[in-house]
Amino acid sequence: MITFEEALEVVSQLPIEQQEALVNIVKQRYLETRRKEIAQECNAALAEYKKGN
Repeated sequence: MITFEEALEVVSQLPIEQQEALVNIVKQRYLETRRKEIAQECNAALAEYKKGN
C-alpha cells in the first residue's frame, strides 16, 4: 500500500486532464458512499421510530 503523500505525488505527475477525471471519479465515489451511509442511518432511525423509541 502506498502512503497518502505518495499517492498525491503520483497524481501530480498525471496530465491535467487525467487529474480532472480522477477528481471527478473520486468525488462521485465519495458521494455514492455517503448516500449509502445516510440511507442506512435513515433506515435505522425509521426502525427505531416504528418501535416507539
